[in-house]
Amino acid sequence: MSDRAFRPLLAALAPAVADSLWVVDEQLDETLLAMVPPQPGLCVLTNRCDVFRDLQWRGFDIALNDFDFTAWPEASFDRVIYRVSKEKAVVHHVINAALTGLRPGGELWLAGAKNEGIKTYFDKAERYAQSSVRIERHGPVQLGVIARAETRGAHSLGARLDDQNYSV
Repeated sequence: MSDRAFRPLLAALAPAVADSLWVVDEQLDETLLAMVPPQPGLCVLTNRCDVFRDLQWRGFDIALNDFDFTAWPEASFDRVIYRVSKEKAVVHHVINAALTGLRPGGELWLAGAKNEGIKTYFDKAERYAQSSVRIERHGPVQLGVIARAETRGAHSLGARLDDQNYSV
């Protein structure tokens, strides 16, 4: 079965902006994946061994861990692309880390279905980023693009989302 929430992210992935991070959980669409080639400047982060092996075999620059972003310094990316996960704490953790990992002016691309709480994630990410979200509707799926404020440092972000100490 095809994951319809993956399709809106294709615009961010093919071709990717230099210094992009694609965060991949269990929701990887094999059919649409064929449309995303490995490319310079696109790193992939996953917490799934099967996804890691598949994308590594396809030639992607990929890291396998439990969504630990500490391998990259703050403000490393121009774009972070993420199809929201099923667990709220994971989504909150990734949003927190992604917005910290973005350079000023960088964009967080979030996609998910209405019944997955995507609108709430947009609202929370918008408050944390202290920036507005641009939303596109694709039937039951929504894509939100949140830009990191142009000022540098953690002071440009609001209160972190409650990730229930996910990284601990």
